[in-house]
Amino acid sequence: MDGPVAVVSHTFSPDLNGQAVVLGRLLEGMPAVVRISSARFWSPNHVPGFINENVSPPWAIRKMRKLKFLESSVFGFHVRNRAQKIARALVRHNCSAVVACTGGDLVDLPAALIAAERVEIPCVLHYFDDYRSQWKIPIPAWSMRWMQQNGSAIEAQILRKAAGIVVPNEFLRADLAERVDLRAIIIRNPVNLSAYENLRSSVSERQEGASRSWTLTYTGSIYEAQLDAICNCARGLELLNERGISMQLHLYTSQSEKFLHSQGIPRSVRIHPAVKPMEASRLQCESDFLLLPLAFKTRYPELIRTSSPGKMGEYLAAGRPILVHAPADSFVAKFASDHRCGFVNDKLDVSQIAKDLERLVREPHLRAELSNRAIASSLQFSESLNRDEYFRFIRESRVSQPMTQTSLRCA
Repeated sequence: MDGPVAVVSHTFSPDLNGQAVVLGRLLEGMPAVVRISSARFWSPNHVPGFINENVSPPWAIRKMRKLKFLESSVFGFHVRNRAQKIARALVRHNCSAVVACTGGDLVDLPAALIAAERVEIPCVLHYFDDYRSQWKIPIPAWSMRWMQQNGSAIEAQILRKAAGIVVPNEFLRADLAERVDLRAIIIRNPVNLSAYENLRSSVSERQEGASRSWTLTYTGSIYEAQLDAICNCARGLELLNERGISMQLHLYTSQSEKFLHSQGIPRSVRIHPAVKPMEASRLQCESDFLLLPLAFKTRYPELIRTSSPGKMGEYLAAGRPILVHAPADSFVAKFASDHRCGFVNDKLDVSQIAKDLERLVREPHLRAELSNRAIASSLQFSESLNRDEYFRFIRESRVSQPMTQTSLRCA
């Protein structure tokens, strides 16, 4: 493509959340990228080849969003305002394509599509999570009632107008195939495999024997999508310790200790501040076990089922035995079962968690098998492989048909 690719997202580096990290890895090394952020307080770091633009809402729109009886009108006005800002950035930097990411701001996708139509370039959607399911997550900007009434119609129009769609796993691609006939590609959330290989080789040999103290580690955000699984696992560790096996759960997260305790996480858990990606990688490689949790009881089970956590590839590349504590119908549980690269516990049962962890402690051959299969499975998450596929897909994208502003509206 002649001009740079523009990427519209509510988050970019130096933010430490999964979407920001994944985008940083996918975009790294590209000759020119325009990062268009809809976050009001984003403070971009300087990265060679990256151009930064901010299209966060002005004061007037932030105030208007509180007028719930006018939500349809305000949403439409908000979309048009942001589309105008995005279009200006696309023209200013002579962009040749746009990637619009799902995430924390529901306005980004329709606004990016309108902007792309105005300057006659393709717009590819990057579904980090299912846009439709995100309406079931309470978002202060828009009421649940309004989103339930209008969400599906807005998404249907978005999907019809996109040039293609990027998804992180097979489950989400299958769901979208039932809604729209659209070019789609699976791009795994990528990992620098060589960096993990170096970290694995630097870890000291571990002492065997059930009598020593063991570590179970989780790195990442904790909210409703992980909460009951983490709480259940923590209770299982307490039971395990009562049986004479010492194991400590360590959480490295941006959520505060006070908040997590208020949500039911026991005080027996060690809670640490969030760490930068390289430090998280080191901690993952040094831990005895890694915890990959997804909640069993949430207001958005569809989002859980198709979720592909950014840390999944990292955990595999770390080569440590992974305890996958997630519903049986989720992508992460299915992937771990099919590839035998994680020990899957798909029941919200404290005693079963204790039994599974005891088995992992007492069976070194099982740990070795899980570790080897995790490393083999991590090849699917190769940073270079997924980055090449990502930009090949964008280069090949074409606008399916002209789009008008009025085609993206609220019901």
